[in-house]
Amino acid sequence: MPGGSAFKAKFEAKYGKIQNYSPYAYDAMHVLIDAMKRADSSDLQVSGRTAEDGLPGVTGRIRFDAKGTSPAARHPVSGERRQMADARNRAQRQLS
Repeated sequence: MPGGSAFKAKFEAKYGKIQNYSPYAYDAMHVLIDAMKRADSSDLQVSGRTAEDGLPGVTGRIRFDAKGTSPAARHPVSGERRQMADARNRAQRQLS
């Protein structure tokens, strides 16, 4: 994890013992903030507006493919779970 040591030191100084997923949650929040800034909106429809070359994060460079999946994901959604997620996303688009 490229920025792991520095992140851990800053996190523990402010909040105490770090949890396993804290760096990932931190990076995820920065992806959301970046997407909202790019769209100049806090509307949930901005999810696809991320930097094309990826974003620097504590866990490394964060990138997404055309389906919104991170190629670096250790536990990508696949099979039946992917079908359920795709169906949910289609339904949400139809409702908006």
